[in-house]
Amino acid sequence: MAATALGWALLHHPFGPLWPSVVTLAYCVLLLWRPHAWLFLVPALLPVIDLTATTGAIYLTESDLLLAATLVMGYARSAWDGPGGDQPHRAAFGLSRFAGALLALLALSYAMSAARGFLPYMPFDQQLADYNNRWNSLRVAKGFYFGLALVPLLVRALREQGEAALTRFMAGLVAGLALICLVAVYERMAYPGLMNFASDYRITASFWEMHVGGAPLDGWLLLTLPFAIWAAFSTQRLHFLVPLVALVDIAAYVALVTFSRGVYGACLVGVLVALAMQFDRKLAFTDKARSAVGWLLLGAGALFWGMWATFRTGGYRALMAVVFLVAATHFATTLGRACGRVGLTSASIVLVLGAVLDLTLFAALTQGSLWAWGISALGFVAAAALWLKWSSPMAGGMALGAWGALAVAGALVTYQGGTAAALVVYAWVALALALVLVVKCVRHDSAWTWSPRSGTIVFGAAVLLALAVAVPDGYLMSERFSHTQGDFVTREQLWREAVSWLDSTSDWLIGKGVGRFPDSYHKRGPASNIPGTFSFPHDEANTFLRLSSASHPLTRGRLQRVVQAVSNDVVPQLLVSFDARVSRTATIYLEVCGRHLLYGEGCASHTVRLKPGNGGWQPVRVTLTSGAFERGHWYAPRRAYFAVALASGGRSADLDNIQLIDGSGADQLRNGDFSRAGDFWFFTSDHYYLPWHIENLFISLLFDQGILGLAVFIVLCLTAAVRVLRCAGYWPQAPYFLASLAGFVTVGSLNSLLDVPRLATIFYLVCFAMVVIRTERSARSRI
Repeated sequence: MAATALGWALLHHPFGPLWPSVVTLAYCVLLLWRPHAWLFLVPALLPVIDLTATTGAIYLTESDLLLAATLVMGYARSAWDGPGGDQPHRAAFGLSRFAGALLALLALSYAMSAARGFLPYMPFDQQLADYNNRWNSLRVAKGFYFGLALVPLLVRALREQGEAALTRFMAGLVAGLALICLVAVYERMAYPGLMNFASDYRITASFWEMHVGGAPLDGWLLLTLPFAIWAAFSTQRLHFLVPLVALVDIAAYVALVTFSRGVYGACLVGVLVALAMQFDRKLAFTDKARSAVGWLLLGAGALFWGMWATFRTGGYRALMAVVFLVAATHFATTLGRACGRVGLTSASIVLVLGAVLDLTLFAALTQGSLWAWGISALGFVAAAALWLKWSSPMAGGMALGAWGALAVAGALVTYQGGTAAALVVYAWVALALALVLVVKCVRHDSAWTWSPRSGTIVFGAAVLLALAVAVPDGYLMSERFSHTQGDFVTREQLWREAVSWLDSTSDWLIGKGVGRFPDSYHKRGPASNIPGTFSFPHDEANTFLRLSSASHPLTRGRLQRVVQAVSNDVVPQLLVSFDARVSRTATIYLEVCGRHLLYGEGCASHTVRLKPGNGGWQPVRVTLTSGAFERGHWYAPRRAYFAVALASGGRSADLDNIQLIDGSGADQLRNGDFSRAGDFWFFTSDHYYLPWHIENLFISLLFDQGILGLAVFIVLCLTAAVRVLRCAGYWPQAPYFLASLAGFVTVGSLNSLLDVPRLATIFYLVCFAMVVIRTERSARSRI
């Protein structure tokens, strides 16, 4: 069945069957050569492989092709090899009877709810446009069933390769996080800017599903970030550690610039769960180690307060100076041999010379403080390299003096960029760090001694604290925190409405049907909030676009746009031509903007007022003159999208034969006559999301699958958590799996997550991996 579906999907791909088939065949050949490579490739590619924002295909996507090909090759190999084979770790992995029954019950719940949502059957080609149709039930349900179908392949891989297979899967999650972060950083650079924390811009990365809101990016971050932390702490190789620590910091930045209060809280829950499990693991810490960790947490809290106070009074430059001074302090704790007479003498000389140079540059140059800081930083690096090479008291003293010069330069940067109050705060932070060095010189113990590994981790942790200080302090996050109560009231009202639509006993038991909330809201939601729709009806063998507008006020941000990606090389003087048919006077809004998914930037736009004719089609030609499309920076070019929207409330309009002619005379649109229905046409709603999501994982499950589905889901999560807790004493990855589950469920308390199929697939796969691990120590010892 998977092979048939795969072939049909390839045959009907918007780009044609050739290139999708070639790529899929190459992947199949790879699995033929390395059968368990899917454990890495599926979680790595799933979040970034979809091209839906370009193809317009929301029901059959590239992630479906990836998963279907994986199943075809996996089950073909299983059929060829038979049920036996070399499985040295068979005793360590497998489904218990209880777990098997649990998965069967959840599969039954999904089947009943999907069937209820899907039936009675309606032709596929009549429902391609949006989510207000019965095929959405199958779209949402496939996320679970893909994950369930992968369970036998997962168990087989674990039994054949043991922990190596599990590590490969976790590495794939880390790779998926890295790719998502790269896309998110590009998006920030191309649109609001990396350091612009005041713009009302919410990133979407490569999750096209956020075209109508939702939080798949939030869910992916919380699901995978714990495994990036695991990778950073478990690797012993510096050339792996540095990029992994950088990934953790970048992922933290991406999590912070989601400006999602739920993400912030879920990250905290995940960290606390992981820390609690680490402390509770048998033989994890000696009393001395527990005490050291306690002091570390106390110091991190004090440093966070110091960074916050410095940033509030001195800004980004002062914060940067503190970050580098912390890293330099950690290195300077190794300079115990510099505490003698020779070392202190050389330290005093270097400090005086460095301070004089800093003050001279500060007084002589406009940006003298930055020059002084840069030269002092280079001086410290040179002195540190000298110490690592010779480790003599004089070299250590020179490094200690260079640390002092760096602290002075940081004070000058703080003073020039802030106020006298900022200088006082910075001075207290610098004195506290100097006290650490004094204590280190007196005690001469091995605690917190610098090494390339510990230095990388400390610097990464300092950057992490700095991000946690700087990003939430921006205008946008302050505004969001101030509206927390109002936003919660809106969500609570939505939850009450959704529950009130469960009319019958069957609704409460098995739900309205998977994926049926958008259609239910469209039919039963408040009339003032029901969104517009679009479709591709047929009229005398002709297919066209029909737009129906919402009844709520249509500001530019609340328009429902039908969009198509166009070339970034469009030549100015854009001409739009189309045929239109309206029964009442209506306004059509046209634009070409730079947009990643939402929020157009640098738009060339125009509005057209259409009047009803004699019931026939009217030709329309307009020039987009109210602006010019901005391509963005060369290193982060913006993607160009053409968009059309109905800007009159309570109206409908039929459009056909749309062309976008640029200055070169070329038509930039594909399928402008809609002969292929919705191919290459997509839709977005920039600021209005309520009609598509219940915004709560558990209430969404209750609405879709009833009490039965919700109860089985909760039992599955609890079973996975209990399995991990039982293995915690002798399974080092246990804290990270539980932190992943806890973070995902926490962010799901304020967002619907499982209505995104590829995210649901990975979430269920993580849960199933937790469930198939045997809890008996004797079984685990055979791995």
